[in-house]
Amino acid sequence: MQISEARLKEIVLEEVRNRLVERQWQQFKTAMREELAKEGIYLTEEELEEVMSDKWKRRLATYALGGTLATGIGGIGTLAQQVAQRGEETHQMMQQAGEERSQAQATEEYKVENMRQHLDNTAKWQWDWNKVPEVRTDGGSQPQSLPMLMDEEFGRIGVLPPEFSVFKEAHDDFVSGGGRKYLPEDVAKAVGNAEENRINFPTKNKIPPSPNYEAGGAPGVWQNASEQGFINYGLKKNPGYHKVMYLNFNKIEEDYMLPTAEMSKSEYYNKVWESFVEGKGELPPGAETTTGGGAPDPGAYSWYDPETMGDILQRESLEKENA
Repeated sequence: MQISEARLKEIVLEEVRNRLVERQWQQFKTAMREELAKEGIYLTEEELEEVMSDKWKRRLATYALGGTLATGIGGIGTLAQQVAQRGEETHQMMQQAGEERSQAQATEEYKVENMRQHLDNTAKWQWDWNKVPEVRTDGGSQPQSLPMLMDEEFGRIGVLPPEFSVFKEAHDDFVSGGGRKYLPEDVAKAVGNAEENRINFPTKNKIPPSPNYEAGGAPGVWQNASEQGFINYGLKKNPGYHKVMYLNFNKIEEDYMLPTAEMSKSEYYNKVWESFVEGKGELPPGAETTTGGGAPDPGAYSWYDPETMGDILQRESLEKENA
């Protein structure tokens, strides 16, 4: 079946419009993040989606695919007004939501629950001790999950990084009311090599570097780990594991360089305390154990410019007339 030249142009133009709408939608969301970041408010992708209705995206699509191109400059002007109005409304709504969120974050109950959720989210603590890090299914080099041991009696055991132990210590100190463990003058500088510490972690702590899959696990693995100072962390849901364990905080030397945070335990402890107890509840970039944590990048776009969409649509309209 042959497609006429006119129909082919319509198909191509429709695809371009669809991509344009998606690009503008992503820029709009990025602009929202930037504005919130200026106020010290950081939202996850999911939280941002909750407050930004799909109705706005549909309105962008309606203007791009329909009336705007048909009515030319007048339609573009209308779109610009709609973009500016919606942008201001959303900005005000986000400011109000940010104020309410800041008030909630100031309560002790919120801080405790936020720290607990951070501890319980194993995705925050992904790491491995392989010489060559595992490759994810999407091609990245970040590890898939946690290193795993196998005990013939207790089954699969996930091993949390030592950064988890430090975070939990800060959490426990806050919950108990004991106060901050390290003052600035108490902080020790880390020595050693983080990469070597990552690879040598199982050897240093006398646990198997790899699970015995073929035998269904080895005897006494969990007992041996317990004797070396590892503690069971009682997650309600252990994705893929029968147990998840972490190293006792007191087993970590003061000047030991943590393998993923690349800090001493006192340096990392203070980062956690300043962020989760005294701050907004997210580790800053460089202190998070995975690339998914910390404050989001506000992006390269300033506040949403309504002329951008108008200019592009005007150009497309003229191209269609000249086609």
